[in-house]
Amino acid sequence: MASVAVTAPDSSQKCENFRPSLVRQQVRFCKDNPAFMDSVKRGAIFAIDECQFQFRTRRWNCSTLNDDAINAFKKAFKPKNSPEPVVMSNKTERAVPITSRPELDPTGGRSGESIGALSPPAGPLPVPSPYQNTSPARPQHVPPAHPQYTRPRRGKKSRKKRKRNKKGGGSGMVGPYPIVPQGTREAAFVHAISSAGVAHAITRRCSSGELDDCGCDRSVRGVTQQGFQWSGCSDNIAYGVSLSKRFVDARDRKLVTRKKKAGRRVSSRALMNLHNNEAGRKLIEDNMRVECKCHGVSGSCELKTCWKAMPTFREIGEILKVKFDEAKQVQVKEVSGRAELEPSQQYFQKPTEVDLVYVTSSPEYCDYDINRGSLGTQGRRCNKTSRGMDGCDLLCCSRGYTTSQERVKERCSCKFHWCCYVKCRTCIRDVTVHTCK
Repeated sequence: MASVAVTAPDSSQKCENFRPSLVRQQVRFCKDNPAFMDSVKRGAIFAIDECQFQFRTRRWNCSTLNDDAINAFKKAFKPKNSPEPVVMSNKTERAVPITSRPELDPTGGRSGESIGALSPPAGPLPVPSPYQNTSPARPQHVPPAHPQYTRPRRGKKSRKKRKRNKKGGGSGMVGPYPIVPQGTREAAFVHAISSAGVAHAITRRCSSGELDDCGCDRSVRGVTQQGFQWSGCSDNIAYGVSLSKRFVDARDRKLVTRKKKAGRRVSSRALMNLHNNEAGRKLIEDNMRVECKCHGVSGSCELKTCWKAMPTFREIGEILKVKFDEAKQVQVKEVSGRAELEPSQQYFQKPTEVDLVYVTSSPEYCDYDINRGSLGTQGRRCNKTSRGMDGCDLLCCSRGYTTSQERVKERCSCKFHWCCYVKCRTCIRDVTVHTCK
């Protein structure tokens, strides 16, 4: 995944290289806003990371076909959990906060350049579009080595089908990397978390001053319960949401517009995806909060600085997980000449703007079936004592499990040293692991 450098002379060519996984509107967005493409990639990778965390104990666990690449870029984009100790002149160690994320150079070492010049750890990878097809490639037809062999001529129907497949129209695959069947509640979560991830990443980088084309929102004002009037550097969520809408919604919005112009029935999946994309972004806006910092002698709070900040992405993931469990099945109905999503059951309540919706029931995800978006649960670790979804009975789909012993390394005997770092020992212990058959 080559990063789009802001000042790179061939940035336009890089956008053209993304064309197999992006629609024309998204390629145009890349050319018009090359500085934001790094934020789009960050948002997509953070979305996958959060998706895998929220579903780590479910049969469908947001699995991908590119886990190695995803983990490599998560390490590149994310700061370390603990600050690095630095030896000072007085021979004491002091923990320094990490102000910029470390980067990997092509040789695997650390680079001192900005994150915009990030190089891939191994070969170029496609930009994580929220709609990239991740189905495994079919084996290509290889003609026999015979001098009189002529390849059979393909008709118009075959050429059209081949062209459609080349554009990425897979059967049962949506999302940047997660394997998920289209139209299901799992697909609804993937679209919502991906849209929210892009909006969150763009807004965060704008507020931190990492991008020249945007900044924080100073138009937000308010009064606290104690009577403090505040107007600080708030997160510019409106800007992040607008760019996320332009990029993430481009594919499905194009499909809806094309169907309307042709006078054909609008795709229920396209309307579902647009609704869930908006739900993910709307949840960030609805959960904005006021954060303040006191100034004064001995914490007297004579002066207070306040701003409106986004929730953490973990909080967004937890809210969306609840929305996933409460997702509503819908269908397309014509209302006053407009195609709208209505509940599939007559007496069900109409979904709100922040509800997740789906149009197709989910499979059981027990067995491997790539065409249905299921990787199965064979080889997954389970909890023998749990009666929940992570328990061996439910997770293994009553196929049974195997038990083995593994030796793991972990930190132990941690001590805090003044000032300010934590030193731990490495302990080795044997654990019992249960794996689904």
